[in-house]
Formats: sequence, C-alpha cells, structure tokens
Amino acid sequence: MLYLSQLLGRNIYYQGRQFGKILDMAIFLNKTVPPVSKIEVQHGKTKITIPPYAVRFAEGNLQLITDNFPHLPFDHTDLYLGEDLLDKQVIDVDGRRLVRVNDVILENGHELKVSGIDVGINGILRRLGLGLMKTKDKVLPWRFIEAFDYDTGTIKLRLRQNNLA
Repeated sequence: MLYLSQLLGRNIYYQGRQFGKILDMAIFLNKTVPPVSKIEVQHGKTKITIPPYAVRFAEGNLQLITDNFPHLPFDHTDLYLGEDLLDKQVIDVDGRRLVRVNDVILENGHELKVSGIDVGINGILRRLGLGLMKTKDKVLPWRFIEAFDYDTGTIKLRLRQNNLA
C-alpha cells in the first residue's frame, strides 16, 4: 500500500540520474477503483504530465522505465489527487460535513489505483513526516465516494452520517 503523501515531492530517476519530482497525480473518475491516469512531474524548470506506465514504484524508489513516452495534456476536468482532493471536506448524502481528506491510499498492482481516503490523524502525521501514532487508520473506501464538486471542492459520499461507523 502506498500513500499519496509518500509520493508527492519524491524524486523520479532515469538511468541513475534524477529526472524530476512528482507534483501530483490525476485519476479517471468513471471507475469504481480509479486508476491513476497522469503523473505531473517537475522536470527541470518545466512541468510535464506523463503516463503512469512510464514510472515503476518499487523498493522505495521511483524509476522511469523509459524516456520515450507522450507528454499528456493538462485537462482542468481531471481530478488531481493533491490539488483537488487533499484537505477537502467530505459530506454525506444529506449535505452534512463529516471529515476532511488527510491522505489518499493507493494500490500498487498491475496499475496504480486509488483504493480510499484517509480521514484520520495518521494521515495528517504522515503528511507532516512525523510518523504514525499507534491508532487504527480511519479510511473511507473509494467505493463510497459518489461525486466530486469542482465548484465547492467537496466530496460527496453515498452514505448518511449514521451509516458511516
């Protein structure tokens, strides 16, 4: 399991040399467990958006497996995990504010996918680089996410507040 906070700002290497730093990741919203569709990278003085298949997340290192990849266009309708999701409010189907998104949980299998959001104290501590408390993670599985409102920056759940426990 990976966390977005562990990847943002990390260096990506190609053939032993630093290629750039991860700035953000976008996802396809129309999937139950959405895969990462783009990785935004600071390469020198420019920002580029590369396909996730070009990066291998293994053994604590981020490696470009090829430098022959298309530079994907920026699309303002993409959901960017860092910019659009972190620190946003989660509301239930009745519009009640519940929690805020402290981190994003990623699965690293055949492709990198979002499996849930961390709404607990461990997510905050991980983002601050302070380690974890000995408390259970508070995670909302992505399947409970119904919609994202770009205007308000809120995430709407399929559940009511009393069904969350």
